[in-house]
Amino acid sequence: MAGLLKELSQDKSLENNLEFLQQIAQRNYLVNGDESKPFYQLMTALRIGNEVYQRVSGQRKIDEYRAQCAANIIAYVKANPNASNNVLKKEVENQVAMFAVKVQSM
Repeated sequence: MAGLLKELSQDKSLENNLEFLQQIAQRNYLVNGDESKPFYQLMTALRIGNEVYQRVSGQRKIDEYRAQCAANIIAYVKANPNASNNVLKKEVENQVAMFAVKVQSM
């Protein structure tokens, strides 16, 4: 259950779920008329609210920076398979520090 809630709250999952629910609401509105209008209005408002939050908070950019940080660490480990734990630790610290600088500069 916790995994499902976490997945639903992640940006793309939430966005996809809201889009799907809005499509259902729109279909119901087209089929049932005004009876389904409040649900359609609610789903539309939720999608707009989510989009505003994503743009204002910069969460998408933070997620992009996080993925870039992880990819850089993975690439370094693959390129340096014999690196010592200390060297790997320093590289991870360096990548995390660069991630933090990018986020703070937003």
